[in-house]
Amino acid sequence: MAIRLLILFFFIVLQFATQASEILITGLYKGKDLYIRNPYASGGEFCIQSIILNDVEIIKKPRVAAIKLDLSRFNMNDKIKIQIIHEESCLPDILNPGDIIFTQEFGFVSARASSKALFWRSKNEKEGGYYQTQKFKDSEWSNLERLEPKPGRGTKNYELPIQHSDKENMYKILYVIGEEEFESKPLEYVILDEPITFSPVNSSDKITFSKEAFYEVHDSEGNQIMKGTAKEIVVFPLKKGKYFLYLEGDKHEFFKR
Repeated sequence: MAIRLLILFFFIVLQFATQASEILITGLYKGKDLYIRNPYASGGEFCIQSIILNDVEIIKKPRVAAIKLDLSRFNMNDKIKIQIIHEESCLPDILNPGDIIFTQEFGFVSARASSKALFWRSKNEKEGGYYQTQKFKDSEWSNLERLEPKPGRGTKNYELPIQHSDKENMYKILYVIGEEEFESKPLEYVILDEPITFSPVNSSDKITFSKEAFYEVHDSEGNQIMKGTAKEIVVFPLKKGKYFLYLEGDKHEFFKR
């Protein structure tokens, strides 16, 4: 009996560890504190599991929707490293990142493939850069389409229509600036025999899928607030309004009542 309990405990701890994600922030102290929004995860608990400041855990499982990270112990221009460990199904929001971050490197915020298009969100594009989409076939990556960035600064959303030529399809997106390349995660799309459906479209409690699937939930402004793999998701912690639901990459809408 004791051995079974030990095995079960190990499985739970291992499963918990594999479902955690991390946000890493590095910068210099500029005399201001950092403010973090702590949304709900898919199971109804708060998203953030732990906050680590310069390799020391200072907050564990906060049960509040907003966190003020007091940095007043530091001197001006002290180096700061903040690690936010959170549930994989949600994404904490750093409300004032510009008050600490001193390096603005290009990055892919998110990327996915649907039945009709490739979608991605990126930040901190540089002048002269461009996007190159690629597909993996016959054991190598081949170029598809080159895309020039949208004008302006800040975070940008992209959508590139595509026709899948195989049952199992693998893509990636490159951002090329001079001799430097930034690569998205691999984007996989499998053509299913039957599309995945969900219900209800208007819900105050939960949404059920026709079968287990990878999903993402975005708010009306396109910010990812939940993701994971499940057959059912809990939506009662969400504010009322319209949301976008991506099921295996395909985009849908639902309304939280």
